[in-house]
Amino acid sequence: MRELADALPESGETVTLGLAARSFSLIYGWRLGISHEEAEVVFSEAERMASKAGDIGSRAILLSAYGIVRGLNEGDVREYARLARQAFALAEESGDPAICVGAAPTAYGLFCTGEYREGVSIYDRAIELADGDVTVGAGILFACPYALCHALKGIHLLELEEARRLLEQGRKIAREQGDIEQVGWSHMWSSWLAYFQGEPEAALAHAQQALEIAERIGGSFLRAMAWFHIGLAERMRGEWQRAIEALERSLAIARERRHAEHDAWRLALLGESYLGLGDLERARALVAEGVEIAQTRGHRSGETHASLALARVLLGSAGPAARAEIEAALARALELT
Repeated sequence: MRELADALPESGETVTLGLAARSFSLIYGWRLGISHEEAEVVFSEAERMASKAGDIGSRAILLSAYGIVRGLNEGDVREYARLARQAFALAEESGDPAICVGAAPTAYGLFCTGEYREGVSIYDRAIELADGDVTVGAGILFACPYALCHALKGIHLLELEEARRLLEQGRKIAREQGDIEQVGWSHMWSSWLAYFQGEPEAALAHAQQALEIAERIGGSFLRAMAWFHIGLAERMRGEWQRAIEALERSLAIARERRHAEHDAWRLALLGESYLGLGDLERARALVAEGVEIAQTRGHRSGETHASLALARVLLGSAGPAARAEIEAALARALELT
């Protein structure tokens, strides 16, 4: 489509067509594992076209889509958060509620960098602008961003019961709007919430539903994340070998298709699972690698989980002899929250 649009004489219509083609390349590319080089070329071309045309709305969507690539595919969550802020500011400037609601879910980048309140404020603003219309912004970046904003707000909040309510509300809206991808994501986030509530069977049930949807849809990002949550649930259940198999499957998909955002926690969970099998050396190495990745990338949420895993692995492998290191890891986790 890009080549077709570029071959036509330049006009307002062909510029719009070219922008749409490049936007869709990014929007679908992050789900399938677009390369850094291709994403950079597509974004640069589209950004020039949108700037030249003075199309603020298209620039907001481009920045949102490119931010997702930088964050979810490449693991650069600092850049993800920066682009998300810039995109939403442009969306507000455009004065179009559909653009604002469509761009708002990229505030997930702020969750990664630990700026939870700012992320929630963006979701609240999008929900306000939608004014109860669940179709606002549909199909721009996501099938039902209104539902996604409710679910994402849920995972940003520290109030677990309110988070559960928002996730269930978002899932219901997504199902009614036929957004099966979002239903799958919401099951993963419900699995994640069950982890915090200490409910292993609920975590596994939601993860299995997410995996069923992921296998049906076929996108590599959703599949990698569904297997991650299966591993998380099995680790909670003390099924160490099953946890390792699920997490290594998630890791293999993520590395092949470039989905790096969850690397730190994925490795930390693997380390905890190897600890359960008694492989202390591998456990410590994996968790240490997870902590290092999170720190290097500025992934505060990931570093929180990895630091807690480090404390558990140190306690399980060295016991009281590692007291100072354990206390340091716990203090760091507390500092990050």
